[in-house]
Amino acid sequence: MQPYTKIEFIEKNRLTATKYLNQLCSKDFLDKQKMGRSNYLLVSNRRKNNTKAFKY
Repeated sequence: MQPYTKIEFIEKNRLTATKYLNQLCSKDFLDKQKMGRSNYLLVSNRRKNNTKAFKY
């Protein structure tokens, strides 16, 4: 399992994938990091530290 994703990994429709991933970033589920020409979306530490956010 990877602790990150890229649009290219989940892309069926690039615009839809971008929209959904940006929504997850705005709700602190993911952090967007630009590396080179790619944006990597990492699992957010802010959300990890909030135990109410995840149910295991």
